[in-house]
Amino acid sequence: MDVLSDLLLHLNLACELLPLPRCFAPWGLEQGPSPEAVFYLILGGVACLSVRGQPQPIELHTGDFVLLPHGDAHSLSDAPESPRQSAEALLADRTPEAVAEMRLGGDGRETLLITGRYRFSRHGVHPLLSQLPPVLHVSCGEGWRAMPLEHGVQLLSAELASARPGSREIVERLLEVLFLQAVRGTIEDGRGACAGWLRALGDERIARALGCIHGEPARAWSTASLAEHVGMSRTAFAAQFTAMVGEPPPNYLTRWRIQASLQMLRAPRRPLGEVARAVGYPSTAAFTRIFKRMVGMPPAQYRRVALQGQEPQLNAHRRPGSQPPAFATARSRSA
Repeated sequence: MDVLSDLLLHLNLACELLPLPRCFAPWGLEQGPSPEAVFYLILGGVACLSVRGQPQPIELHTGDFVLLPHGDAHSLSDAPESPRQSAEALLADRTPEAVAEMRLGGDGRETLLITGRYRFSRHGVHPLLSQLPPVLHVSCGEGWRAMPLEHGVQLLSAELASARPGSREIVERLLEVLFLQAVRGTIEDGRGACAGWLRALGDERIARALGCIHGEPARAWSTASLAEHVGMSRTAFAAQFTAMVGEPPPNYLTRWRIQASLQMLRAPRRPLGEVARAVGYPSTAAFTRIFKRMVGMPPAQYRRVALQGQEPQLNAHRRPGSQPPAFATARSRSA
């Protein structure tokens, strides 16, 4: 079972491009916290990213991709000492077309970049987002790990320049691929950049146990049966799984069962009893009790809200009091 692919499937990733002015050195923008993940892709020139709470700014060069999965407040400029303007104030009440025609900064070198946000749905108990570090940076100068990114950037540049029918949709799908590559690279980099659950995917035996849970969530897995399946003693397995994943195997099994049920509940004609059995609960009552405890509402209510086209507010990774990015505000007001 490819656990990462399974998790990303349930994440239901979607990308949206957002407008930015043309940036000429010296230039700088400050962005407050966002409820969405924010990304930047440098298509030409250089930039400097400073993220609140992080000790050092990050130098960005042509071809670099950087992701802020938790939408932390940050600034982006051509150099650390360049003056910065508030993105919210600069772009407020402007249409995307007006923003694209703006010129920011001075008479120096232009930095070509695109920005946008990633949206995730149905992940109130999803283990991926909360485990990602504040910044994921994939540089085209990092050899083999960046090779897929380099090819993606080339395709993106070609589509952006072509202005052919469907180009925007293709660009957004390619940007979704970059997100997946950045997450995979974080797991594979071997430098301890990722927390618990992500590191667990790099451990052969713990990853195999996670694959059992994801592949057969309805099976009555126990700590002992999972330990036997991966060839470890029960005590050693329980300790290592808990240390790496952040919770004991039975807790993770429950969490993933509920996560898997969220997508099943989007099928209006699928009975609750069938959903309950598909994720390992013998009765609707037992499933409802645990679902309500984990999600905050009964499964029938979740289904009603979801089928009305609304997204139930289950997203635990968003920061309290965060606001949409100014780039999004400029776009939404033009709609």
